[in-house]
Amino acid sequence: MKTLRVNTGSRQAAYENLKPEYRDLGNRGLVARVGLDEIPPACDPIGPENKLVIAQSLLAGTILATSGRMSIGGKSPLTGGIKEANIGGMIGKALTAHGIKLLIVEGAPANDDLFILLVKNDGSPELIERNDLVGMGNFTLVHQLREAYGQDSEMLVIGPAGEKLFRNACILATDYSTKEPCRAAGRGGLGAVMGARRLKAIVVQKAAKPYRAQPARPEEYRAASSALHKAIAENGAVQARTKYGTFGGVRKNAETGILPVKNFRSIPFDGIDKIDAQAIVDQLDRNGGKYGLSCQTGCLIKCSNYYVDKGGRHTASSLNYEALGLCGPNLLIDSLDTVAEIKQICDDAGIDAIEMGAALGLLMEAGILAWGDEKAAIDMAKQIVSGGEFSNEFQMGIEAFGTFLKVERIPAVRGQSFAAYDVRVNKGMGFGYLAGTMGADHTVGGGDPDAEGSYVKSTIFKMNMMAAFDSVFCLFMMQPILMDKTIAASFFKVLSAYFGQPWDMQRLLKVGSDSVTQEFQFNQAAGVGKAVMPKMFVDEKSGISCSAFDIDYEDQTARIQAAYLGGSLS
Repeated sequence: MKTLRVNTGSRQAAYENLKPEYRDLGNRGLVARVGLDEIPPACDPIGPENKLVIAQSLLAGTILATSGRMSIGGKSPLTGGIKEANIGGMIGKALTAHGIKLLIVEGAPANDDLFILLVKNDGSPELIERNDLVGMGNFTLVHQLREAYGQDSEMLVIGPAGEKLFRNACILATDYSTKEPCRAAGRGGLGAVMGARRLKAIVVQKAAKPYRAQPARPEEYRAASSALHKAIAENGAVQARTKYGTFGGVRKNAETGILPVKNFRSIPFDGIDKIDAQAIVDQLDRNGGKYGLSCQTGCLIKCSNYYVDKGGRHTASSLNYEALGLCGPNLLIDSLDTVAEIKQICDDAGIDAIEMGAALGLLMEAGILAWGDEKAAIDMAKQIVSGGEFSNEFQMGIEAFGTFLKVERIPAVRGQSFAAYDVRVNKGMGFGYLAGTMGADHTVGGGDPDAEGSYVKSTIFKMNMMAAFDSVFCLFMMQPILMDKTIAASFFKVLSAYFGQPWDMQRLLKVGSDSVTQEFQFNQAAGVGKAVMPKMFVDEKSGISCSAFDIDYEDQTARIQAAYLGGSLS
């Protein structure tokens, strides 16, 4: 496979040989390594020295389910450190079909010209000036680009928020089942990194001669992959996720106090019957929506959906737990239609829906909007994304926005909003926010206390595990592997057959630990300081569990950082 390097300053796009040291890296691991190698840690995240890094998985180009997921990264405008966001959709498979393992976008034009990158059927890249696309929303953008470059083209796009360098802007990929730009690399403001390069879209035409990865032991690899796929498809947890998507835990999270309610007050939510997993499935059945959809070909999880509201109108694709939690109960809203509309507003503008939901919560906290006012929430979301009231303050990130509003209860770590989990109950996740490299990102990993109450050992294990599986495929594939020893054995047979060398959990975790180590090295060089848990979670007890975030975290997080930077993980 190869590297495609794009420089919007010099207006050049050219292939390079993939560095030998990058060949056995993928997704998050490759983002971390390239970030450390090429991005000056002290650079301005939206300045010309930052780079957008797009990396394919360890097993890209194979038949392994969800190995077409990819990672996008760079220096985060929100956290000031390294950021990686894993993304589904078809763009990873489309790039891999052209043999592109790594795509690096660098530089910035001297003027405000806007570009798209086109990878043509024959694989040749072209940087095309398209100033006519300035300010265009993502749904119209994808429609127009497909009209121009082919209906079977796959895309990675930013909306107006990314162009305007909103620090909470995201990047979206086109989806297999719905064909819409609804798969978000949502966290960390990477849409602003792409926007600072003045790159509106990456358009990848169907490869005339698709690349196929060659396993070291092909027959063994095919047999092992077939056995793994069969076992995962028959796993009960996977079958439940296919039916209920990411919503399976909504009711349990509400009952335990994990679901964010009224700006993370961890109190009972009276509208749970209207928004739990069964309510969502029932509504989709009634209104002509769909669930059990795949975001990319070959997916076994099939957790996506095509949302249709009570009026029979399609309003969102890939409605998910995070958007539901932050834009629903967090605002005391129990209308799925309202949540879907806010999510679609965010996708069109290229905004992280988690950040939008948290910001609307702060506006309600400040008394500017009324709790539970669905129309006001929708109207405000529209105003924010269109440059209206509070747009300038919102685009600086949730912490700056809360400070502007003079609100004390701001659910953020390292400038990034909490995901839809209250850390007074899910303490391990909260500790992961503080101990990890990416702030309030629920995919970083957090552990459980040992007999002495220390989270250090288990958190290191979980962070390594999350980074390792993130480098291979969808994290939802991880659950059945960890649940079932037979499935785990099949998975390691797949890896062993592909690489021609024995793989086990220890070797896989080494992939993760190397990635996290490099992320810590980048953040240290960038001057990223200590993370602090917001006082609201420390001082206020959960109204359901009666617990607070009471971990003595400063010493423990320092020990974790020292373990990675000092090479003492073993």
